[in-house]
Amino acid sequence: MSKGTAKMRWLNTTGGPFACGDAAIAKIWQGVFGSSGPMGQNDYERACQVTSYHQSIVCGPGRLMVLGDEPLQSTLFVNSRSEPCIARWVYSSNSDVDDFIFGVERLQEIETRIQLSLLSGSLVLFDSSAPLDRCEPTAAERIAIEPGHYEVTAEKAEKAKELSFIIHRFLRI
Repeated sequence: MSKGTAKMRWLNTTGGPFACGDAAIAKIWQGVFGSSGPMGQNDYERACQVTSYHQSIVCGPGRLMVLGDEPLQSTLFVNSRSEPCIARWVYSSNSDVDDFIFGVERLQEIETRIQLSLLSGSLVLFDSSAPLDRCEPTAAERIAIEPGHYEVTAEKAEKAKELSFIIHRFLRI
């Protein structure tokens, strides 16, 4: 997790989407090994059906957010306004992007906000192909978050033609 100007830790999946949400709910996720939601498909198959930038899906008694579209390299951090965020790397001509992402002000919403309940005080981002406790260290990250209900944005952050990121901000409601 990154806060301030600390170096961001970029995560990768094994090729599928990331899942994100309350750590207590994420513990129920089964990945390719089973289903924590409606029967018929395993959790990973359900996650792979998400084609939008983000979507909330059932996981046990709660919901997780799946980051659809493409499985982009991602990081979980707290921005300059103290908002928990996920940045998804679309492109950049430079690998030194942390300061831009941390302080980005101009964002363009590109999809409808979704709502998530985060009641355990821990937000986790992880590879949807595996249960949380079986994720590779390079495919999972968690940060502390104030327990409550949140709206999650999907926004584009760009700088000329140098770089482009999708940012998901967690806004307390």
